[in-house]
Amino acid sequence: MQLLREAHKSSFRLTFPRLRGWAGSANRVWTCLHLETFPGDDYEDLDELESASSPVFARLVLQQLLQLLHNAFQSDMAAMENGRKMGQEILKLLQQAEDLDEPLEEPAPLKVSRTSRRKTRHRDDFTDTSSRGGNPRLCCNFILAMGREYVPTIIGRGGANTKSIHEETGCKVRVRGRGSGHLEQQSNEEAPTNLMLAVTAEPGNKEGFIQAVAKSLLLLWNVDERYQQDCRRCGVRPSSPSFYISVENEDVKMELAEVFGKEFTTLIAPGSLATRSCRTKV
Repeated sequence: MQLLREAHKSSFRLTFPRLRGWAGSANRVWTCLHLETFPGDDYEDLDELESASSPVFARLVLQQLLQLLHNAFQSDMAAMENGRKMGQEILKLLQQAEDLDEPLEEPAPLKVSRTSRRKTRHRDDFTDTSSRGGNPRLCCNFILAMGREYVPTIIGRGGANTKSIHEETGCKVRVRGRGSGHLEQQSNEEAPTNLMLAVTAEPGNKEGFIQAVAKSLLLLWNVDERYQQDCRRCGVRPSSPSFYISVENEDVKMELAEVFGKEFTTLIAPGSLATRSCRTKV
């Protein structure tokens, strides 16, 4: 009973070994049964506890051991159930992965005719929409009937002629179409149109656009004089007219008519309008 007296004064600690794991693990842990102030709550004093003799102590210890074993068993059973559920989920995921690995039927290739591709490229290359918004670009095309041999003369050495107009007005000035040597961005080919000198500008650059059209007219007239001289020297009848103007947008056409006159002859033929071989496509 001396052991019980010491337990009443402080606490009683009983240790016993317990195997952990269901796979025969060799790891052993020491589980502690800690009885705080040995259960004297059921007894009025220590003498009454002593009279209960050792069977009471043994029964209490056994109850605590059984409770601990039951809790451990329940915990292990819950772990096994969770593992079983996880295994089922993994099997489902593997089955879904096998289903996804099955080959899918490839859709039939879309057949596009060569003509439709050419038309699509033409629309993409000559779109009239501003790159900065939905407003149409300002555009004026000079159709060149003098032939591709005069494209280098129009552009100038190293592109000096068209570059100077661009730098002074902020407008794009390019020779495009069949025989120009200019490859369109979308098709990487020459545009399937007549040879032309195209002047384009953003909607907000109307003043620069008017200046670019005027400078392009003067440039083409200078080239036309050389073209006429070459035809006379070779005894060849020149094309008449050697170039003409094409404006698709009606609003742009009206604005150019207000500046240059309805027939666009003010700057085309300064001093001798009747002899110049240039007309407008209205």
